[in-house]
Amino acid sequence: MKKLPHRFTFPLMALIMMPSMLLGMPAIFILQNGSGPLPFMDAWLYTVSQTTPWGLLMAITVGTFARLLVTRVLVEQPQSK
Repeated sequence: MKKLPHRFTFPLMALIMMPSMLLGMPAIFILQNGSGPLPFMDAWLYTVSQTTPWGLLMAITVGTFARLLVTRVLVEQPQSK
């Protein structure tokens, strides 16, 4: 199997990590703190529905800013006159 180009490895890694974090972290939080009167699945679905929009918004914002910072400031060479 041919290796992916280097420019695709980080987005692919983020694509794999993001769903596992957005779905797994609420489950860990509920298991540690107890779900109270709700069954686990209902408490997990509620927590996922509350955290996922903010997590996606933050990932898009931070990802865009980090990509611009890296490409514009760190990678771009100063032009010599």
